[in-house]
Amino acid sequence: MSVHVSEGGEAIVSAQSVDLHLDLGALVLGNIEISELTLVAPELQVGPLLEGIASFGERERAPARPGVLRRIDAHNAKLVFDHPFHEGTLTASDVDLQITASTLTGRYKVNGSYGPRGEGVERLTFTSSVGAIDRGGTVKIAGRIGFDVGEASFDGSLDGLATTSRYRGRLKLERKFASSEEGEPGRITLETDAELSSGLADLAEVKLTAADGAQALTFTGTGRASFEGAPRFSADLNARQIDLDATLGDSHNDALAREIRDMSALLARITSEHEVRGRLQLGVGGAIWRGELMRDISAAVEISPGTVAITNLRSSLPGETNVSLSGKVDLTGAPRFEGNLVAETLEAGRLVRWVAPEHGDGLGEVLGRSRGKYSINGKLSADETSLTLDAVDGFADGNPFSGSFLVELDEERPRGRTDLAFDLIALDRYLPADAKPADLFSRLTGPQLNATTDWEIVIDARAKRVTWRGREAKGVEIGLISADGGIDIVGFNIGRFAGATVSAEGHVRPSPDGPLGALQVGLEALDLSSLLRVFDIDTPGFMGVSPSLREVDLVLSIDNVSSDQGSTAEISASGEIADTSVEISASSDAPLADFTNGALKLAANLEASEAGHIIGPGGLLPLTANVQASGAGRVSVSGEGRLSDKLEFVLLAEAFGGILKGDGHVAGGDQARANLSLGADQFGPVAGAFGLSVPDIAAVAPIRVDAIVEGTTDRLTIELEEGVVAGARVAGTAAIASGAPRKIDLEFESSRLSLPWIASAVFAKDSVASDEKTAQASLVAAWPTELIDTWVFNGTELSVSGKTERLYLGPAMKLHDAEFALAISNGSLHVTRLDGGLGDGNVAISGQTGVVDQSLQVEGEIELRGISLERVIVDGKGRGLAGGRANFESDFSASGRSLLSLVASLEGTGTFAVTEPKVTRFDAATL
Repeated sequence: MSVHVSEGGEAIVSAQSVDLHLDLGALVLGNIEISELTLVAPELQVGPLLEGIASFGERERAPARPGVLRRIDAHNAKLVFDHPFHEGTLTASDVDLQITASTLTGRYKVNGSYGPRGEGVERLTFTSSVGAIDRGGTVKIAGRIGFDVGEASFDGSLDGLATTSRYRGRLKLERKFASSEEGEPGRITLETDAELSSGLADLAEVKLTAADGAQALTFTGTGRASFEGAPRFSADLNARQIDLDATLGDSHNDALAREIRDMSALLARITSEHEVRGRLQLGVGGAIWRGELMRDISAAVEISPGTVAITNLRSSLPGETNVSLSGKVDLTGAPRFEGNLVAETLEAGRLVRWVAPEHGDGLGEVLGRSRGKYSINGKLSADETSLTLDAVDGFADGNPFSGSFLVELDEERPRGRTDLAFDLIALDRYLPADAKPADLFSRLTGPQLNATTDWEIVIDARAKRVTWRGREAKGVEIGLISADGGIDIVGFNIGRFAGATVSAEGHVRPSPDGPLGALQVGLEALDLSSLLRVFDIDTPGFMGVSPSLREVDLVLSIDNVSSDQGSTAEISASGEIADTSVEISASSDAPLADFTNGALKLAANLEASEAGHIIGPGGLLPLTANVQASGAGRVSVSGEGRLSDKLEFVLLAEAFGGILKGDGHVAGGDQARANLSLGADQFGPVAGAFGLSVPDIAAVAPIRVDAIVEGTTDRLTIELEEGVVAGARVAGTAAIASGAPRKIDLEFESSRLSLPWIASAVFAKDSVASDEKTAQASLVAAWPTELIDTWVFNGTELSVSGKTERLYLGPAMKLHDAEFALAISNGSLHVTRLDGGLGDGNVAISGQTGVVDQSLQVEGEIELRGISLERVIVDGKGRGLAGGRANFESDFSASGRSLLSLVASLEGTGTFAVTEPKVTRFDAATL
């Protein structure tokens, strides 16, 4: 027969068929006493007692009484257990049971599931085997429970089934996942010797393993859990050494890393949903990551509903680095960490290269040159998409700094932001001794930035002081945005460095042809040459003489563009240098890195109210060591072509009352040729521009010169084709070679020369040209009285040879058809030859000149042959006082601090012979 038993309207037992064993004697007496009950395919609804333990029959060792069911057999039964704590059921099928008053006999294998009631609901599956059941003894029990996230297996014994149950045995939790490699799946496994009783779980010999392939992360330790009231646990896990490179370091282990993240998120959800509290103590002797060993890792973690508190996470990292982290993770919503980070290192370069191997080489190399201590202390906050280190205080190479860091992992574009303020940055401790700004800028904007094109990085940095090469910069500010493979310079300012103030803005993008983009630089400097020398940049000059660039106020613009049609680069500068208005532009069809090898277009315009600011020792074109005359000036140059082939140019200069016009070309980058034409109404100002003293009539006489100029990087040649200088015809050549000392070779012919002129030009310091009226009164120059200037002996080797129709030795003496040769070297002037006609005779002079105690000293020899005394010995009216012919040989010497005193001190001894002497009558009024 079938049976259905209900209680309170709910079925508790139903069976397809039932066999009853009745007591016949009792039945005869009208009593029904069931001694045995056999249920076939029953479904039993079993509810827990208050202690959560199912119970059948009498208490153990209860006396036998009539009418009490002593045995129940169930075949192919289905058991449904109500969960003692939660709204779920535990269902077991295919169960054979034999229940007596005191014992569940036999061995059983149970298959079943657990989960909420209802159709279409996912339930956990399980299988188990149970040994002979003795309510007062020990029951062997083993089995497996399948979860949606893995499975649990157990093998042990159950004691105290009728009283307080206790399980002892091996417990294993395992989750499998698809491996990144072919073969066996990956596993996360927890194995332990467990003892479960009275709501407590003691775990010994815990082994936690995460593996994908041959490599594994393994931790061992102990744990304890309590399920009385809110669940609580404590655990100590340790590892001697783990190799994170082998297990997580390669892309093929992405699956393992993903599983660890998923399991961590699952545990976080479980602890929050079930209000789990606990403590985890973690210790790792060493962990290999990116080829370096992290030592002595320890952490204490407190877990409570919705919160994970890290009370102390410590580790020793590469580069003699110590890190300490503490804070809390909020799990009530999206996980978020708030805490404090403390770190210090003695090898910052090594640490940076280890933390950011793809992008840290440049910064790591810079920091690696300093062995100073770095430390940082700040508030750290992080969530799934951002990390912030705020309120930072620390020391960089022993100098304090403050600031903040922000990283945002946006799906479209990750962002990073740094805001730092330094008291002092000593660049000498970070940069090599031969470091140049151009090299550093090229490294900063080099192709390696292409690796960060997905990121937007914002850097704001300030420093009160920056020192480099014995110089100090004050008020340095830098604002950069790196995005799309380029750098936006939104602000770069130096308050004061080497007497200069610098500001810059623009955009730079790396490319194989060098940095592309546009850059604008503002520069104010008291002395630009001094600033450039700090950066090992030589100031371009003329024949080895560099300009002194003072009082500079410039705006420089640099544009470097590359497209399918080709590359172009433009450089321009505008502003003022030494009271000179400057406009310069240059363009090339080659990229900036190869600028001079492209087709060039050049233009420059210089204008000044004083021409000496352009051409002079303090000017942009230092062609002379002294400027004696000035006035407004203008210089313009334009050119077009290729330096490797030919670059043609046109020159126009208006200065010192003269106009210089020219055209020419530069070939091969190191050779130049120009045709020049110089004209001026007065020679004096033009000569003064080159430091020449021009007295008397020459100063107001016109000059007209045509010349061919050829030059290389170290030699300049001038061929004077035709010229009139101060009324004298001039032609010749000049060759100037740079070096130390500078060498000058002159060879020329002239219709007229004045020895006082030449001496004044070379030695007179402040000679002033006479006015026109005074100059016209004297056709030749007199010896000047100004103190001599010995500059010509300083670092110059001069060789001069020439011819002149008339050579004036003074106001009243001249030679005709004169030839001369002289040289200056080693601080002395040697006159090797000075020959000329004097009247119908001739004169030969040789000697040398040197400087002693700021005075010129002259020694030499003079020889006169066939001199007419009538033309030499004259009175004040030029009339001869004596006649005859004389031969004269003598040595001579002189000393003086002016040319006039030098001539006046001439003295010597020698021989004097006169043939056919004659003395005319003296006129006392003329003596």
